[in-house]
Amino acid sequence: MCGCLGSVGLVPCGKIDLMFLIPRDLMRVQKLNPERRSVYLTPLMRAAAIGNSRTVSYLIENGADVNERGPRDSTALMFAAGGGHTDIVEMLVDSGADINAREHGGWTALAHALADGHMDIISVLKQKGAAA
Repeated sequence: MCGCLGSVGLVPCGKIDLMFLIPRDLMRVQKLNPERRSVYLTPLMRAAAIGNSRTVSYLIENGADVNERGPRDSTALMFAAGGGHTDIVEMLVDSGADINAREHGGWTALAHALADGHMDIISVLKQKGAAA
């Protein structure tokens, strides 16, 4: 198990293509409520957390909100940064993800990358304007 979402009980990275686990109607629309907040992980958050760049790309291309907030006000960018998925971090930021969004407790994507020692992601986030 990679550990990136062990507390949520997801499968190990790369073992199962997430696109097969998400119902088609959820793949199309991701606006869960008007406050842009959910008590569940969105399909984009799940794909970002396990490093499934193909699914992240598909979801973004089909209108997924890269700034949707989930549990604890977390975002897909925070899950990707904490999971060490540099390509997904870049994809999300390039698609308009709020690089300085804060979840409960004040954590940002940069804080998640720092806590997990993902130096390449720290560099990318700083280059793209993340506040220290």
